[in-house]
Amino acid sequence: MGEVATTGLRAGEPAACPCDDVPRAEVGILEKTWRSDGVAMTPPAAPKSNLLRVLVQAPVLAVVTLAFALLLLVGGTINRARFVTPLLRAWGRTCLAALGVRLVLEPAAAAELAKVRRRVLTLNHASTLDMVVVTAFWPEGGIIVMKREFLRMPVFGWVVGVMDAVPIDRTNRERAAAALDEAARVVREKDRTIIVAPEGTRSRTGELQRFKLGAFHMSQKAEAPIVPLVLHGTRELWPMGQIDCRSGTVTVRMLPEVPPPAAGQDVHPVADRLHDAYADELDRMRETVPVVGALRSSS
Repeated sequence: MGEVATTGLRAGEPAACPCDDVPRAEVGILEKTWRSDGVAMTPPAAPKSNLLRVLVQAPVLAVVTLAFALLLLVGGTINRARFVTPLLRAWGRTCLAALGVRLVLEPAAAAELAKVRRRVLTLNHASTLDMVVVTAFWPEGGIIVMKREFLRMPVFGWVVGVMDAVPIDRTNRERAAAALDEAARVVREKDRTIIVAPEGTRSRTGELQRFKLGAFHMSQKAEAPIVPLVLHGTRELWPMGQIDCRSGTVTVRMLPEVPPPAAGQDVHPVADRLHDAYADELDRMRETVPVVGALRSSS
């Protein structure tokens, strides 16, 4: 994806810009970022890229993405329901193969993603690689929330145009609220899956950021359970600021399902509990689940 956006709202309040409830300086001129506990952190220096990998990966990804964008445009025009999901998965898996990245869906996650049902699928977001991983396991009937700027990107904007996507205008509170309300209605009435990154944007430091509330309000309004997926390894392989991707393994693990908040319930405690569950699980996975070198050792 690049970045997946949603808004942070209090129950009953109008939608805010997804970046409004994050205590930070203006985007683009940051010298510090913030942990969820409000402690300022200086972002790490941008990692060095490997020139040979860049020269190999960039043209390969460009050709693959252009080819699948054209296929998606044609397939989406002919029969969106039949062609878009298989083509999105094929694009994601082809890109991962080109990058030397092995995707491991743990059994519970694989079983859940095989279902077609009403749910809010959440994931942590710390890498450009997240978008590729998500398309590789794209669920049937999936809808993704993303910032509106992606529609203006060459090639990728074409793909977004045939995907079931909810573009969020982060500069307009009313439009953001209307988009999320419409997404909740579609999820509720058509038993769809909506995919959201509660952090709202990629973490600059790798620390899990404070969760915004848009995903939890959508769960509440759509009466849809929250299914949390933990992505482990994406940041280690493709950290923010690096323009190439290292080979290795990305593991997707599912956390216990969260029931939808009741109508009128304050969703802040729900968001805080899920944030803590993500933080604990990411710490465990960093200690026990290998990332870099797994491809070489398993071959």
